[in-house]
Amino acid sequence: MASGMQRYVIAAAVMFAAPPRLAASPIPGGGAGGDASDRGDGPVRLSLASEADRVAWLRSGFRLGLGLSYGTLNGHGAVPDFTTRGVSIRPGIRLDPQWSIYLALQYAALTGGVARFASTVEPTWHLTPHLAAAVGLGYAGIAGYSRFDMMPLQPAVGTLGQSYTFPDAKMPLPHCTGVGLTALARLELGYVLGPRTRTHIAAEAFEQWTGCEDASGTIDVFSGKELVRRQWWAHTGASVSWGIEWR
Repeated sequence: MASGMQRYVIAAAVMFAAPPRLAASPIPGGGAGGDASDRGDGPVRLSLASEADRVAWLRSGFRLGLGLSYGTLNGHGAVPDFTTRGVSIRPGIRLDPQWSIYLALQYAALTGGVARFASTVEPTWHLTPHLAAAVGLGYAGIAGYSRFDMMPLQPAVGTLGQSYTFPDAKMPLPHCTGVGLTALARLELGYVLGPRTRTHIAAEAFEQWTGCEDASGTIDVFSGKELVRRQWWAHTGASVSWGIEWR
């Protein structure tokens, strides 16, 4: 009798000591298990809508462009003409949605083993998200021009034995290497490929004035410097280019 009573007391104690089991309640978005924060995932957050890529390109910041170009360089008067094939690098800064400024560096191989190089500062106005216009001013030069079939030009009478600058280019120097000024106008049509990449095609028209120098092979006995003949060459040029730009 006592042992039976002890079993009833122990069973009752175990029943009252055990915690009650709660039914799992569903949560919005899927099954039982309580709030997401109880599972260690933190509070549920909704993603913001992604920004359009073209809007990202309107922000101010650094830009870097690389391009390939093809064009012509037409001499004024008797100055020789050239065909150009070149590459360019255009670092710049987007100031605001309407304005940018670039420092364009160009190098082109010309016909006849001649090279052209140029560096221009180009304020750029963005008329639309796809269309931009720019003007530029800087320096440009020609290197390596030689025409050995031409007779050397002779300075004016009374100027022998010294360096000489010819007053015009009616008869061009047989050799030319030099630098001068250049000015250009540029129209560009671009298309945004992504938040970091953009492609464009552009057309340029420019004017170039080159101060050519031709070594005479004669040394000034007083200064020890080689005498040179100088002449200004004027060219009008045009080119089309394709490029990729990053931000």
